[in-house]
Amino acid sequence: MATPLIRWCSATPTAASKGDTVTITAGAAQPGYVFDKWTTTTDGVTFADENAATTTFTMPEGEVAIKANYKKADLGLTVTNGSATVGGEAATTAQINDVVTITADAAATGYEFEKWNVLEGGVSLADATNPTTTFTMGSAAVK
Repeated sequence: MATPLIRWCSATPTAASKGDTVTITAGAAQPGYVFDKWTTTTDGVTFADENAATTTFTMPEGEVAIKANYKKADLGLTVTNGSATVGGEAATTAQINDVVTITADAAATGYEFEKWNVLEGGVSLADATNPTTTFTMGSAAVK
């Protein structure tokens, strides 16, 4: 029986013979990342769905090398009474380490901008008292 060599995932069964169906499941992603796809350097391995976190393949002859690949997640950006941009483009999502610029809407007559309040996401604003400021996206959605 050949044993699949598997990284960052689990397999059922953990050892298989040629022709057996093997189910693989990606491990939990680190915060701010999501499963992307499965890759292999082994000839003869075709995944039922390379983009699904759980998929199957038919065991070929010999060992199998499989890797679960992850990518940065698109994390939500919610800006009340303003807007957000990433790289100069309007944005409702951002990825870890993106620099996000937020700009307050014009104040109503008789009012002036006071400050930004971060309600969720734990980011630090460059200048909370400026109607246009920036922050670096962390690993969680920001409000």
